[in-house]
Amino acid sequence: MKSKRFFKSEIKFLLILILIIILPIIIVGGSKLRKRDFKYYLLNKDYDKLYTFIRYPSFTKKVFEKYMSYNFSGDFEIIEDKRVNGYRFITVKTDKGEKIISLSLEDGKEYWFFNDYANDFYIEAPLNAKVFIEDMVYINTTGRLKVEKLPLALYDVEAVLENCIPFRKKILAGQNFKIEMKLKEEAIKTCLKSIEDYYNFYQNSINTLKIQDISVLDKNSGLYKEVLDEIAWNKDLGNKVKKKILSYELKEAILEKENIKLKIKEKWEIKIDDGKKQSQKSEEYEKYYIFLYSKPNLISQIITNK
Repeated sequence: MKSKRFFKSEIKFLLILILIIILPIIIVGGSKLRKRDFKYYLLNKDYDKLYTFIRYPSFTKKVFEKYMSYNFSGDFEIIEDKRVNGYRFITVKTDKGEKIISLSLEDGKEYWFFNDYANDFYIEAPLNAKVFIEDMVYINTTGRLKVEKLPLALYDVEAVLENCIPFRKKILAGQNFKIEMKLKEEAIKTCLKSIEDYYNFYQNSINTLKIQDISVLDKNSGLYKEVLDEIAWNKDLGNKVKKKILSYELKEAILEKENIKLKIKEKWEIKIDDGKKQSQKSEEYEKYYIFLYSKPNLISQIITNK
């Protein structure tokens, strides 16, 4: 019986001892947790936690991280922390100047009234280009994008469009800028192959007075109808015409609005027999071959300058 009582008293002693050891740890730990407020996370540059203080942010966490990195990555000092009528104002001195952070208490939690936005700005870009500011995407449907409520910081911008080389640049939010995209070499080659196919189609159709098969023109297009009209006109006049492309040279390949535009210098040999006399001449043209940016294998328009 004595041994059992001794064992029980020993257990009680051990529990009390454990409680004595653990209780201060719990108290100190709890005190530290209570002290982990907005200022704590700011000083420790805990961007994940700080982002949760913003109610209904208009930007992604990645954009916020760039904002914090740009504005608070260096040494900074909290020079004032005051509370007024349910609001809290923290004044921070950074290498970018002084910033006042406003917080309000709602539903028992502090929220950051974030207002450090850059001025609204515009980005000019090719139609239908996707423009990425970090991981925020904008679709350009008008040729001019308006960017609103973006925190003031330096960001990585990327623009992508089918058949174009991706555009990449760093920009400071608040400044208007223009995105100029260059065509991929493969797209230019596809356009030139389409133009060569058109030459073969045009020559063979005119020279035989019979429309040939063609895949690089829409058969309902004005370009296709022009060839039909020229064949009919020569038939009506009884002309025998021979046209031959002697040379062509690519002078320029650009993206213009939603079109691929190729400037080509051409030299043609033309022979005409109208039944009374024969003539032969060579002519040079400057032509613009237009393609939709997404269809480099289909000519949509040809503009000729003699």
